[in-house]
Amino acid sequence: LSFKVISQSIWEGSKNFPWNSLINFAMFTSGTLVCFYLVFHPGYLIGLSYKVENIGILLDLINHLFYAHPLKHLSIIWGLFILMYLFLIGAYFVGLKNRLQNKIRQSGLKNGKGLEPVLKRIENLNSIQKRLVSYCPGLSCEEYKKKWKILEAALEEHIEDIKELPNPAYVEIILSKHRMPELSHYSDTELSKEYSFRVGQGRQGWITWNLKNLPHMLIVGTTGGGKSMFFRQLLLGAMEISNRFQLYLIDLKKGVEMSEFEELPNVFVSKSEWEAVSTLQKIVDEMSDRFVYMKKNKIKNIDPKRDKMDRILVGIDEASVLYTHSPGRSKGSNKLADQARELTNQVAKLGRAAGIHLVLATQKVSRFTIDTHIQENIQGRMVFKHQTTHGSANVLGSAEAAKLPDISGRGYWFCGSEKYLIQAPYISDEEFTQRLSVILEAWKHGQKFNEQGQLEIETAGTMKQVSVQPDSNKGHHIQ
Repeated sequence: LSFKVISQSIWEGSKNFPWNSLINFAMFTSGTLVCFYLVFHPGYLIGLSYKVENIGILLDLINHLFYAHPLKHLSIIWGLFILMYLFLIGAYFVGLKNRLQNKIRQSGLKNGKGLEPVLKRIENLNSIQKRLVSYCPGLSCEEYKKKWKILEAALEEHIEDIKELPNPAYVEIILSKHRMPELSHYSDTELSKEYSFRVGQGRQGWITWNLKNLPHMLIVGTTGGGKSMFFRQLLLGAMEISNRFQLYLIDLKKGVEMSEFEELPNVFVSKSEWEAVSTLQKIVDEMSDRFVYMKKNKIKNIDPKRDKMDRILVGIDEASVLYTHSPGRSKGSNKLADQARELTNQVAKLGRAAGIHLVLATQKVSRFTIDTHIQENIQGRMVFKHQTTHGSANVLGSAEAAKLPDISGRGYWFCGSEKYLIQAPYISDEEFTQRLSVILEAWKHGQKFNEQGQLEIETAGTMKQVSVQPDSNKGHHIQ
């Protein structure tokens, strides 16, 4: 019985070894160093043996070890340490498995022969989530789902998902200490830093980010997933909290999605391919001017307050429409698409230091819709529900977005090595309009201001330029 318990614990320890745990790495490394130390300082181990009663066997073992070859000595000492370490980890998981097995038994789940599910695997996904794999021939996934609430009460944790594995006798259960919200309101949290925006609400609470640390972003998801709502609230939040901030929005659906922003004096909306390319060209020209300024002043990046230059956001809705060649488009239209790709690529590569940011929204990502060079320079990704694993793999490198539940606004936020499952902020049309009105009034009364006038963008023979007048205290404000 003792051998069975020990071997089972060691086996569980090897299966569940927490490779990505910093604490585990530190303990394992420390133990390994101790083993190496004992190889070259055997006196400590021999001295310890004299303090232990009935030491005959231990002394014989020590004499055998230390008169053997050092490598043999090391392999034995280190091997014993690893087995002991795996045993301790495994003992924890064996105890946890037994406790969870008893809790599942309380749910009353049984197959037609009266057999209960057997817990085959426990995996800690992170500090909040666990993955359980249960086995019971003849007990379908649907039977587990019928007992969803009973299982939650028995396990004393929230169940996020129950799904069938390739072998129907195996069922996966995802547990979480905190339930994910199905609706998060925009007004539930406030921003505190300029150029920041709401990402959404995760298990850890509200997540916000800053354009300064991004610097570029991709928003991807199919219709109804929450992509457009996320884009609009991002722009609104950043405008509410920021001064010295200009927005250049490209909306090739005749400005339908972005028309509500047009009243604001720091926003320009391009509604055609020609206007879009003209806008991007002006952005690249401005970026070049800023690099000349930085070189002259021996600085590495633009600080809006110090350098009297506004931070610029270029937002492109349905970016694939702007960049994609198609048989139905004219040669001139395809040429504009090529120009837009090249100009966007320049901003993606160099815009960060110049205080210029890209936010691209699209339904799907491929080398035909968003150029690979552009993708490589976009660090932040907000990914909503995808219908296919292929589409999910293109943007995430995995099928996770295809496995998201059908909850509008549910998605994954990726930035660098950080990844969060979030519920994106929801804002009603009425609240959105009211908040935009407040921003407009702030502009009219000089409470919102920019350091520069808007860039001159040609629009079918005319130009739109914000009328600005210097203010000794606040740079420029709208008259």
